[in-house]
Amino acid sequence: MTSTRAWISYTIVRLLAFALPCAGIMLALPTWEWNWLLGVGIGALVSALVSYLFLREQRQAMTAGMIARREAKHASDVRGEDELAEDEALDGAAESSLEHDVPKDPSSDDTAADDADKLDEELAPATEDVEPVEQRPDPEDVVPAHTSSLEIAPSDR
Repeated sequence: MTSTRAWISYTIVRLLAFALPCAGIMLALPTWEWNWLLGVGIGALVSALVSYLFLREQRQAMTAGMIARREAKHASDVRGEDELAEDEALDGAAESSLEHDVPKDPSSDDTAADDADKLDEELAPATEDVEPVEQRPDPEDVVPAHTSSLEIAPSDR
């Protein structure tokens, strides 16, 4: 069986295996509000079972076709000797330019310590620039300006 024929027969059988039970449930329970949900669930279940039990040959043919297409695509992607030599030359040129850009070891340089001190000074908090925050009274210590009607003791009547 060819891959295209397997795709077509597999798709048609799966659609029929879904649509027939779904339509049957919806026609059998026309007054129930959720008949469509039950029909979709049972249709999906029947379609999966039919595919698993009876459509093995089509699935294998489709898989073989996908593998063949993938291998053909990768076979056409093979590069020749000229392209490989060019890649090696470019990689070698890139590595040599990287060797010239490598920074010196900071522990052997005296300016590294000076730079670290400057960075510490920049990151240290400046205490003279900070304004003090106003001290606000604690909400629990505040005496209410008026009394609530709930706090007034009931009068003796």
